[in-house]
Amino acid sequence: MVSVIRNIRKRWFLAALFFTSLVYFIYKTSNSRRDLTRNETSFKLVQNVQRIEVFLRTLKWQPRVNVPNQTSNNPSQQCRNSLQGKQLIVDDNGYVCKRDYLLDNGCCDVTMHDTGRYACKTCQTSNCCSVYEHCVSCCLQPKHKNLLEKVVRGLKTNTMLIMMSSIHDQFDLCLMKCRTSSTSVRHENTYRDPSMKYCFGVGAPELRMF
Repeated sequence: MVSVIRNIRKRWFLAALFFTSLVYFIYKTSNSRRDLTRNETSFKLVQNVQRIEVFLRTLKWQPRVNVPNQTSNNPSQQCRNSLQGKQLIVDDNGYVCKRDYLLDNGCCDVTMHDTGRYACKTCQTSNCCSVYEHCVSCCLQPKHKNLLEKVVRGLKTNTMLIMMSSIHDQFDLCLMKCRTSSTSVRHENTYRDPSMKYCFGVGAPELRMF
C-alpha cells in the first residue's frame, strides 16, 4: 500500500514538473517571438528614419538668396509649372501668373505687373489657401524648408515611400502637398473649410460650421 502511494506521488510530481516545464517553455518561446517582432519593428523604424534623413539631404531646395529671375528673357532656360490651372499657373521658381502670361519656356513672364513670386494672397496663417497655385507658390518660399522637413518626417510609411520615388525638389514636394493634404479634411470626406482646402503645413484650417 505504501509503495502504491509513493508511485502515485512520484507520478504526480513528474506530471507537475512536466507541466511546469511546458508552461515555462511556452512562455519563453512567446517572449522570444515578441522580442523578435519588437526588434524587427524597431529596425524598420530606424531604417525609415535614416531613409527620410537621406531624402531630405538630397532634396533640391529653393535657394535662400533671392536670385533675380532671368528666365523670361532667356529662351535656353526652362521652367516646370503646375500645368492644369485654367486661369493661373505657378512655375518652379515660385512665380504665379495668368495662363496668358506663360512663356514658351514654361516660365511665368516676370515683366507683367500682376506676376508675383512666393504669393500667399489667399493663404491663412495655418498655411492653408483657397487657390492651389497660391498654395504651391507660398510653399516654395525658402523660409518654409524647416516646416516642410517636419511635414515629411510626419508622413506615414507608405505615403513616404511613394513620395520619395517621385519627388526630387521643393517644387515637386509643394505640388504634391498642396494637392493631397489630409489636414484640410475631417471625417475623411468633408473639408474643414471648403474655401481653404489647399494646405502645405502641419496645421489645419479652422473648422467652418454651416
